[in-house]
Amino acid sequence: MEETLTGDQRTCICPRNHTGAFHNTEEAVPPCLARISALLEGASSLASMERLRNGPFPAIEDVALFHAYAQNLSDEIEHIGAQRARILRDADRQLEIIRSTVAPIRRLPSELLSEVFEIVVCSQPPYERTFAARILAAVCAIWRATALGTANLWTCVDLSLATCKTVEALLDMHADLSNGLLLHVCQRPGTDVDEQMRCLLALPSKYTELVEQISFCGDELTLPVRKVPDLSSLVRAKLSIYGQDASRALVSLRRARALRSLSIHLEHNCEVRSGLSMPIPSYLTELEIIDNGAQWSYHAISSVLEGCAASLQRLVLSTEIGFGVRWEGARIDFPALRRVDLHYGAHYLLSRVEAPALENVVLREAHNPFASLRRIVEHSPPPIRTLDLLYADTSDDRNNRQFEECLQRLEALTGYSVVDLDDDYPNIRFDLAYKTCSKTQQPIIPALTSLHLRYNGKVYYALVELDAYLRDSPPGPEPQSSPMPSEPRIRAGEMIEAN
Repeated sequence: MEETLTGDQRTCICPRNHTGAFHNTEEAVPPCLARISALLEGASSLASMERLRNGPFPAIEDVALFHAYAQNLSDEIEHIGAQRARILRDADRQLEIIRSTVAPIRRLPSELLSEVFEIVVCSQPPYERTFAARILAAVCAIWRATALGTANLWTCVDLSLATCKTVEALLDMHADLSNGLLLHVCQRPGTDVDEQMRCLLALPSKYTELVEQISFCGDELTLPVRKVPDLSSLVRAKLSIYGQDASRALVSLRRARALRSLSIHLEHNCEVRSGLSMPIPSYLTELEIIDNGAQWSYHAISSVLEGCAASLQRLVLSTEIGFGVRWEGARIDFPALRRVDLHYGAHYLLSRVEAPALENVVLREAHNPFASLRRIVEHSPPPIRTLDLLYADTSDDRNNRQFEECLQRLEALTGYSVVDLDDDYPNIRFDLAYKTCSKTQQPIIPALTSLHLRYNGKVYYALVELDAYLRDSPPGPEPQSSPMPSEPRIRAGEMIEAN
């Protein structure tokens, strides 16, 4: 709301006239200045530069008077210094108030201000968002009303801020401020909230059904098995589980009928046992199982994969155990699977599944993953468009032959990214580069349009442009067909090299 200033207010704000002089030229001298002026006049009559140069100097009985003037002057200087510091502090504060008052953000409509608050708060980690919202609400009454009226600022519930006795009150507060929006229950990293989570999951359904997301790191005993909580609104769950049996994490989600994304990190010495029933919602689209030193095999999660096979679109799987040799049973059909990110020995999964819609494949730190990739391509050719190899082991000729056979079948591949494990055995070899870019023979990857290659401490980006890479590569066998032409097959952009 704008307010027009009165004439007196304008005079107070602008004390100078157009000539630069103050309106009131007969303003009384402040008392402090009058006192120090009198002291200076008396002191200068006793001690001056003329007397200092020519004398006479005071007698011993007159020294006390000089000391008295000196002490009084010191006291006045200290008093004036304190007043000056206070005046400067008040002036600085008033300057900040004035600048804040006329800041453009003060004139924003509440709707735009609310959107700005959402951008600021939602850019923070979930466990920091309530704290950020409280800071915004403490600025002024207008900001407080806007923050309290913006429901998205209050949807994250940090269990680290509660005790077992206050969990219910904390949920009530966030449910009221979020104005009906579902909640994201989280915790601050490094904090133990096992008791708080146990209390939350034991609450009546009117509380548990408010939870849309859960991010929890704790002991598997925290998650109930006998009395399964009503998590009917839960869409996303990210669980880092310690303990002896991570299967409880899945059992506790039995009533999470709306679950779409599930991430389970199995921490050190945590096992997955197949003895317990592990139901998985049939509409799950994202599944992530990360082995951080745990012990498990394919048999332990086969029911999980089979339960969500019909709807799964993204799969992240990590295990150091090559469970492909232990695989038994029929192949699993993933009709909707679009992306897989497989770590270590998890690439054996590719040899035992059918994924006709698979488009993106990421293989990380895998030993000879091309045999598994070749099997899935041969059995049910998917339209793989991007292939990322991160530190894959291709140190023997058998791997290279399998890799080349694999590439020959990836007719739809448009993007290829490589980070080599060993610079002596790059995944794009010298002779393979000729076959990829040659004009005179059929290229191995005919649809390839982009390449990202990290080799010998450098990173190359190109559109089927390997000239710089070939210059840095170790000598390889000569191609059997015509030599490499001076121009690449496709030159849609310049090579970019970054150290």
